[in-house]
Amino acid sequence: MRNDHPLSTRLLISIFLLAATPAAASAFNNRTACLNNLNQIGLALKNYLDVHGSFADDIRDERGRPILSWRVRLLPYLDETFLYEQFHLDEPWDSPHNSAWRKRPPPVYCCPSMQPRTGLTPYVKLLGQAQVLLIEVDDDHAIEWSKPGDLNYDPAAPAAGLARRHFSETMRGRGGFVFFFDNKTSFVAADVDSDLLRAFFLDGRDQVVGWPWYRTLFTKPMRFLMAAWLLITLCGAVGFSLGAYRLLKRLPLSPGEMLWFIAGSSQLAHFVAIVCHYRYEPFSRLAADQSWVFWLVPSAVATLASIVAVVRYFSVPGWRNLFGIASLLLALNSLLAGETYSGRSPDESFITATSPVVLGLLGCIAAMMTTSAAESSAWAQRRTAHWTGLVVCSMPFILFAICVACGVCGIAIPRDLIGRVRE
Repeated sequence: MRNDHPLSTRLLISIFLLAATPAAASAFNNRTACLNNLNQIGLALKNYLDVHGSFADDIRDERGRPILSWRVRLLPYLDETFLYEQFHLDEPWDSPHNSAWRKRPPPVYCCPSMQPRTGLTPYVKLLGQAQVLLIEVDDDHAIEWSKPGDLNYDPAAPAAGLARRHFSETMRGRGGFVFFFDNKTSFVAADVDSDLLRAFFLDGRDQVVGWPWYRTLFTKPMRFLMAAWLLITLCGAVGFSLGAYRLLKRLPLSPGEMLWFIAGSSQLAHFVAIVCHYRYEPFSRLAADQSWVFWLVPSAVATLASIVAVVRYFSVPGWRNLFGIASLLLALNSLLAGETYSGRSPDESFITATSPVVLGLLGCIAAMMTTSAAESSAWAQRRTAHWTGLVVCSMPFILFAICVACGVCGIAIPRDLIGRVRE
């Protein structure tokens, strides 16, 4: 008799390696690193304020002319005391001595998504604006980090100079980050409506009202994604209900239906999180405490469902291994949810919360196993339901792939990861 188990094992190992790719990509996520840098600088400015009673300003000479940036003055508050001590504070930024350090900015002043131009920083103050303390500017407005200089706010063009280097939350286009005086950070799309952005800057972030999830169905930037998400949720609800009923009644259940049950449980958990906690905001609030609601809970629920599948198919080696790998990957997603999606907008969860890459790969490998002779009895009695389950299991991945290909969200693979692969 032909033994198909080595092939299944190799395929399962391939799934594990491929599914781990998003975790590797998130480790090189330039967007998150840039956000963290801006937060560090903003908090250092607030700490300086607490100590000195005023924000760090440019270092000036005897005539009152700025000769060194406030970024140099702030170095001790960024754990860069040694670098601070290397500067001659009575000499300009481009003096022979200080020029030696112009091209060696500390990492906190560098955004990894910037074009490689030595010594430039995109983090500047927004002058003439009462709500925003710091802003991330585009490459054209970036400045040598030790040189005095910031960005003047222009009410007629409030988005002038704003960075466009990051893919943003769902359907919002490219943009950059701003840091407010209240220690909060927001992502602002560079092509946002000028009147809305002007009001956002002048009136403060708390004046921007969020919309409940059902109103988002009629909001042009999001309605197409919401429609696709609701369709997938409806299909998942059918699979969850069917699987739960047959499990409780101890009726025959195909592996495809079990995958349908897993995907449906995750999708329904996300639906509940959206109904209870989601609000669409024209300017996303980047809060680290949102990740557990929109990412951890769906992944944890899917992990429990996959463990049920392992128990159900424990006596069938091939399918048992498949669901075992599924439970490990989903558990890993759950453990990493807080780190990977910290500071992400809930909008992104419509695409990533249900572990689309893991589910898509599981659906593919299950289809390969189905077409082989091995384990055929596990699904032969319920062919239609089995294949339907495999199709539904792949739907979140299809949506994910379309969004990445179209660049409508912040989950595209970072450029530096692509560069590493090429090298």
